Amino acid sequence: MERAEVIVFGEGAKKLREGALLLFNKWIRGIRGKPRPGDLVNVYDEVGEFLGCGLYETVGPVAVRLLSHSEFYGDRFELFMKLFEKALRRRKIIGYFDTGFYRLVNSDGDLIPGLQAKL
Repeated sequence: MERAEVIVFGEGAKKLREGALLLFNKWIRGIRGKPRPGDLVNVYDEVGEFLGCGLYETVGPVAVRLLSHSEFYGDRFELFMKLFEKALRRRKIIGYFDTGFYRLVNSDGDLIPGLQAKL
């Protein structure tokens, strides 16, 4: 299945190039394909430069929560596993892992914006 594409312009493209993780609806020029909420989408600027991939949203002002500024070819599960593994490596590097108590994932701090536990 081919991934949908979100086309961003102006300030949105600039913000993403600077490392922003949230893409707001007001910065979207168009969408290629028919993404559903939670689908992984690729984000490009108006001239076709790849800016990242992230989760598509349809509620609220945020349209895409970027999970990577690099191209990624797997599915959501693979991407989240990669991000969780990076978070765990960070905890080991800074010494938290050996304390026995640590936060496995700090959503924005680990570049996983909007991650929430549903209880």
